[in-house]
Amino acid sequence: MSYVRSEDAQRAINELNKTSLNGGIMSVNRFIYKQENMLYKDSGLTPIAQNMKKTFDNNIFVNYIPLEVTEEQVRVKFETVGKIQSLKLTKKAQKST
Repeated sequence: MSYVRSEDAQRAINELNKTSLNGGIMSVNRFIYKQENMLYKDSGLTPIAQNMKKTFDNNIFVNYIPLEVTEEQVRVKFETVGKIQSLKLTKKAQKST
């Protein structure tokens, strides 16, 4: 999920981490792109790399969302802390036993 403002992404982490959504307790953290990891391999960040880092600050990763939760329910819950720019809800298939 990506917020319009990085401050709102940080608020989502602070306020919504370990909160409930339809009975499931969510984990909310910064989303770290592979490209962002590569930026830190070099000790000095170029101006382009610094701008990229600011873009990454708007993104969060939410884990442990119950399977029955819809994208709209997630949007409603997370828009309480700020305007969402984009949201992608990926559901993993349950393992069969």
